[in-house]
Amino acid sequence: MKFLRGETIFIIIILLFLIPMLGATYNWPFSASVFPLVVGTPTLLLLIFLFVTEILKISRGVHKQPATQTRIVDISEEYRPAGVVVRRALPTVVGILGLVVAAWVLGFTIAIPLFTFIYMKVVGRESWWLSLGFTIVMGAFVFFLLDKTLRIGWPHSLLGG
Repeated sequence: MKFLRGETIFIIIILLFLIPMLGATYNWPFSASVFPLVVGTPTLLLLIFLFVTEILKISRGVHKQPATQTRIVDISEEYRPAGVVVRRALPTVVGILGLVVAAWVLGFTIAIPLFTFIYMKVVGRESWWLSLGFTIVMGAFVFFLLDKTLRIGWPHSLLGG
């Protein structure tokens, strides 16, 4: 079936998880539901847009991207050896686990900008200026919007109390 491409299946799976999660926040107190709604609503809108785009591509017969176009996410139907898949996925998995450990030890307000810098510098091999710039923007976002404006109740860290 032309409809069941890798990208389309991925979007459907995420939608099947996201919609019930957002629905579960309906009866929550505002302070508990604000973070899932702030993150989940734009994600839902983006996924719906991507799903409609995929359907339009399929209906127009545009199934493959030109060979010269670079993919942002390398999800495709072609076979790759397990070693290649693991080698590509390992930095992301280690990075996410590192973020979880750093959030547990240092707290989210420090861990998120730290993760941003390390991931961009080590995995993305970005320049110092770009890595520092995004780190400052992410730190300001976490501190001013999430911490001070929305007053997200961050879990206590080991070092921060």
